[in-house]
Amino acid sequence: MSFLTGTVAGAVLAGGVYYSFSYRLRTGVIQYKSRLHELSETMSNPQAGLVVPPTAAERIAPPPFGALVKAKWNEQVESIFKRVTDWRPSRP
Repeated sequence: MSFLTGTVAGAVLAGGVYYSFSYRLRTGVIQYKSRLHELSETMSNPQAGLVVPPTAAERIAPPPFGALVKAKWNEQVESIFKRVTDWRPSRP
């Protein structure tokens, strides 16, 4: 009799675990599906009052004028220095 009781208890426990995981998976999929549909509708039909963050291209600020002048100055000084300090012997 205890063999039958243990088998039935094991089957009930396994069924309960299976049902629990199955139920959680099903409800999770339903929630994700409804949220995905909601986001899809929002993206395809945006509302007028919806605040949209700026795009990546809009977030890039141009470099300040001083930085551009400094970079150009450094390039010029570097080119002059390279010409003056050419230590390779010249061939006759």
